Amino acid sequence: MTMHWPQAGQIRLSTTNNQTITDHSNSSDLKMQYLRAEIDSLDTKLTQLLLARFELAKEIGREKELAGLPIKDEAREKQLIDRISAMIGDKRSEHILAIFREIMNQSAVFQVLLSEKKSKRSSQQEHLSTSLH
Repeated sequence: MTMHWPQAGQIRLSTTNNQTITDHSNSSDLKMQYLRAEIDSLDTKLTQLLLARFELAKEIGREKELAGLPIKDEAREKQLIDRISAMIGDKRSEHILAIFREIMNQSAVFQVLLSEKKSKRSSQQEHLSTSLH
């Protein structure tokens, strides 16, 4: 698919996140502005999705702790990598898979930190209750 860009001064574009780009220079600059605005829009969506994913990771961490399960679940990680791999095929798979591996790693770090924070609070509460008696 080939994109044809108009000459300078001929267009105003609206991106998917409703930013308006007016061409003040040449069509190459306009194209870059448009593409960058599209990336900004995708970054906003990715951020929202990652925030939602980390909320779910927090809940999963709580459930793992209650069940006495380890934070790392290699079988689940392999299942996720296999599923993502099947979705993307060969299209830059090593880069996308590296990103997903990092997301899983950071989710585990997040769960560990939450668990440590909870343990610290419990210990402080226990210390307070024993010192009051």
